[in-house]
Amino acid sequence: MKNAPQYVASLHRFHDKAALAIRGSRETLYLTPQEARELGAALVECAANIESANFLGSNYSGRDVMPSAAFYEGSPDGRLRKPELDELNARQSRRVNKESKI
Repeated sequence: MKNAPQYVASLHRFHDKAALAIRGSRETLYLTPQEARELGAALVECAANIESANFLGSNYSGRDVMPSAAFYEGSPDGRLRKPELDELNARQSRRVNKESKI
């Protein structure tokens, strides 16, 4: 279709991951559910700041979305054992809950 609107990003489910492709990129980013939630929250936070403050008056400093523990590079095969994964997810959950109360 000649006049079809161009998408900004394409998002779909691929097995147990959220698959995100940004227009103009040749790569697809596969996110765990936790990464997808964190990215979504970061986008909402950024959009709210854009709507509430002008660029020069903004104190928004950005936010990094960290890779999931499922692909943590601290173990020989790139994955953490279950107890380490549970502890890392618990720490990340506590951090997110703490930040949401601020």
